[in-house]
Amino acid sequence: MDGRNNFPKLHNAMWPGLVGKGPDSEPPIDLDEMLDLTAAAEIENTKFDGVDLFLADPHTSIDSSSDDIKRLADKIAAKNLEVGSVVAPVWPPLGGGSAMGSEGDHRRFVEMVRKACRIGKQMRELGVRQGGVVRIDSATSVDDWAKDPVSNTRIIQYLPASKRYRRRSRRTTCGRGRNLLGSHAQLAGNDRSPTAGRPTEDIGIPGRHGAHPALYARLQCS
Repeated sequence: MDGRNNFPKLHNAMWPGLVGKGPDSEPPIDLDEMLDLTAAAEIENTKFDGVDLFLADPHTSIDSSSDDIKRLADKIAAKNLEVGSVVAPVWPPLGGGSAMGSEGDHRRFVEMVRKACRIGKQMRELGVRQGGVVRIDSATSVDDWAKDPVSNTRIIQYLPASKRYRRRSRRTTCGRGRNLLGSHAQLAGNDRSPTAGRPTEDIGIPGRHGAHPALYARLQCS
């Protein structure tokens, strides 16, 4: 039996180096510095196993070339780290679009996820990423979702299942902030949960969000 996943992997998320940073706050933390700090961190002989990447500038461009990804993979492997989940930059300010927006928004949303899957797939092929998911978000507010909870939950659920990228990535995980697929579905009722009519290996909810009810615990998430 493969024992690769017989205990939780400890990963450090790279997006705290970007999220909430900027001209009106603290300056961003360079990805190289984040990697150095992650590799050096140790408490009672426990170190980080890997990192989770935010595929957005100035850390990792979603339009990174194959050579760019190879250099990043080599850099991460040299620090005895691996890559786990990668965040697709689906938010409009980063070039994406709302899952509940216009047809153009949908195209931009799916395109960002497709590009994230390409990067994740290349990292698997390079041997620095053994598992993990592509993390997405509805990129909209709970108030907008609540205008038509049934239809909007279906859109959030099925849009990221587009055949344009399903063959490129094993699984997708929804979540971040308050715009969570699980939170939307919880408000709408169990019959509209993200798993309704869908195989659980395709889409899931990250277990770190304590607001999600126990019914989501059966989802297979990384």
